[in-house]
Amino acid sequence: RIAFALFDPALDGTVTYTANPDGSHVEQLFSAGPSGEPRWSPDGSEVAILAPCTDGEENCAAVIVNADTGTVRQLKAPDPTLFTGCLQWSPDGKRLACMGFGEPDSSRNGIYTIRSSDGAGLTRMTSNPGGEDLPGDYSPNGKRFVFARFDQNGEPVGLYVVKTNGRDLRRITPPGTIVSSPGDWSPQGNAIVFARRVSADMRNSLWVVHSNGSRLREIRLQAEPACGGPIS
Repeated sequence: RIAFALFDPALDGTVTYTANPDGSHVEQLFSAGPSGEPRWSPDGSEVAILAPCTDGEENCAAVIVNADTGTVRQLKAPDPTLFTGCLQWSPDGKRLACMGFGEPDSSRNGIYTIRSSDGAGLTRMTSNPGGEDLPGDYSPNGKRFVFARFDQNGEPVGLYVVKTNGRDLRRITPPGTIVSSPGDWSPQGNAIVFARRVSADMRNSLWVVHSNGSRLREIRLQAEPACGGPIS
């Protein structure tokens, strides 16, 4: 099954669905309001989505839906002074990576993780005071994590890799790279795919870089308008 989100004008937001790879058997996954950015659990049994709490509160770190039954689990934020939006599963399914924003202390901004079972065990992975670190993906062995970093003005700084214990932070894109997505790891664990613009007046295109920052290259696609072409 494929999980995806479609914009619904009636809700003024997106709604999450699943479908077979050939597009058949489209089913709504979550019906309690707007939702989006679905992420499958490694075992394919659950989907983490970006959605408000169904109890009307704004303190959910994660909303997780059973793909077969539609049963919803909600993990409350472990720290009321820290906004945590958690979507990305670790390869063993035991933890979720979260974008974190200190409220009101922006020095706490960065990426955190929580247990997927109960939302506890808050652990900090990165620190970006006043800026934003956008979670990307765990490496297949679960030891490293890729993410996109933005500064205090919302400008992209680049794509980074860090060990999940917070050590060995490394930027893997050249200075000035306008990253548009936080990156996804290849199944072999040696490469990362992401979207970028080569300049502010160009469209996004797909790029691949090795996890050590080498062999940066563009994936040339035939599309109309052209991927990476000028913004008209």
